[in-house]
Amino acid sequence: MILTTVLSLTLLGQGNLPGSDKSLDLAVEKSRIIVVAELETFRFIIGSGANLLMAGGKFKTSEVLKGKLKDGEMTNLSISASGPERLPNRGEECIFLLDDYVNRLKAVKVLNKTDENLQAVKRAVGAEKKL
Repeated sequence: MILTTVLSLTLLGQGNLPGSDKSLDLAVEKSRIIVVAELETFRFIIGSGANLLMAGGKFKTSEVLKGKLKDGEMTNLSISASGPERLPNRGEECIFLLDDYVNRLKAVKVLNKTDENLQAVKRAVGAEKKL
């Protein structure tokens, strides 16, 4: 029954997004860039089952919350999902907490874009600046 519920939520796009095992404060600390963006397309997904990797894609950025984002920098973004996590869907707007990994960006944590999540990230970024 629990597996069916998790699978149903994942198929509906409501499962955990990548980095769900990390606290928000830790993810903000580890991130060089934090953006709100919509996934328009992705280059490819490799893996299956409980381990997936999305590499490359086209993103429409609406807001930069931390750091500076260079033009086209997100086109080489890699996002890993494992266990109960799911990758973002096309057309889904998310908050991406990103860091460098071998000359490309890697998602540290991905959150659904909700007012609550957006405010929590902004508070965490503000608290980090005060340190």
